[in-house]
Amino acid sequence: MSEEASEPRKPWLRENFEAIVVAVLFALFVRTFIAQPYKIPSGSMEDNLLVGDHLVVNKVLHGDGADKEGLPFLPTRPIRRGDVVIFRPPHQEETDYIKRVIGLPGEELHIVFDPFRNGARVVVDGKQLPENFRLEHLGPATAEDGAKWTVTNAGAPAELRSGTISSTYRLGPDEYFMMGDNRNDSQDSRFWGSIHAVKAERIRGHALLVYWSYDVGASDPEPKGLGRRIGHYAHIALTFFTRSRWERTFSLIR
Repeated sequence: MSEEASEPRKPWLRENFEAIVVAVLFALFVRTFIAQPYKIPSGSMEDNLLVGDHLVVNKVLHGDGADKEGLPFLPTRPIRRGDVVIFRPPHQEETDYIKRVIGLPGEELHIVFDPFRNGARVVVDGKQLPENFRLEHLGPATAEDGAKWTVTNAGAPAELRSGTISSTYRLGPDEYFMMGDNRNDSQDSRFWGSIHAVKAERIRGHALLVYWSYDVGASDPEPKGLGRRIGHYAHIALTFFTRSRWERTFSLIR
């Protein structure tokens, strides 16, 4: 009675090395084509997204730049008003922004903006949007309010920084108008000069859910330098359980 010859067992080191390589390649594929993590660095999307929220970004939902076809075996759909997306604005090539889609291709937007009282009222093709986003300043404006808003939005045109203004924007094909939910503390399409819209090909993904949220605190900016970074991440490790916002874990972004 003959026995079947068994295949020689691979050395332990080689076997584990191959497993690690496969895992890394799979992770790179997922990050490049399907989903990637993103951290909220500012308060421009409060109170919906908080500083320290860590998100999962769906990179295929809107295809290869909004309405174009993406990977054939994964579902896609066009961008809708109200979607929260990651994109690169027209004035910055290497920086990712996260905002809400307010205007769609071909629309005309009329925005009445008051940085101290009613924030921004948005009218699209003659109909006002029913919105209720966060406003930093309510009631009569003060000199302190004006100084704070002017510094925060230093890139805004001088006439816009001086008070209430009414602006009209017309969007071309494949152009989207973006605004932050924290309307009085957001660098968005209102403040980018003559090129205010975001082209479809600059949209990189759809913000899907919060997988972890950590209360970084107002005095915990991202440090520079290797030594400070080590200390920063050591502090996060020590306070992981006490400063994590567990109630936000796996919450969908709306």
